[in-house]
Amino acid sequence: GFADCNTNKRTDGCEISTTTNADNCGGCGTICSPNNMATRTCGAGACNGTCNAGFDDCNLNKQTDGCETNINGDVGSCGACAAACSTNHITRSCTAGSCESGTCVGLWADCNANRRADGCERAIDTLTDCGGCGVPCSRSNASATCATGACAIAGCSADFFNVDGADANGCECNAPGLNACGS
Repeated sequence: GFADCNTNKRTDGCEISTTTNADNCGGCGTICSPNNMATRTCGAGACNGTCNAGFDDCNLNKQTDGCETNINGDVGSCGACAAACSTNHITRSCTAGSCESGTCVGLWADCNANRRADGCERAIDTLTDCGGCGVPCSRSNASATCATGACAIAGCSADFFNVDGADANGCECNAPGLNACGS
């Protein structure tokens, strides 16, 4: 467990413990990396020690690069090594070790509040989820559409008309057989 790292056995013999010295860990000149390390130590000839807060040793090589991964900001290892944020319809983001700051893209929403596991899992351009999670889309006396994420009249039912031009109240005028709704 000791080595003559200064090549002077006459003066000090085998002066370095290669099992515990972080600058000669496992052999002379084998330095344990200080990269993002709170404590840099050597045990049984292997580099170990603790990482700075917000960092982890995801490649299990503290000798070469220490604690190389910023788990507070890395979308591939967010909060822990290999804990990736989902890519499902989301602009991924890792803030303070959480994937929840990611932004849903297009007409998609995170309805189950789990952006790490499945991102933005629900389309919000449907009749059951129109513009938001669980927001139904229907119009009185009409068929509805939510193609743009906003509920609208797709067409009036037979003998009904949308005289006021408002989508919210549907096709409000009933004039069987002829258009007696004013125009």
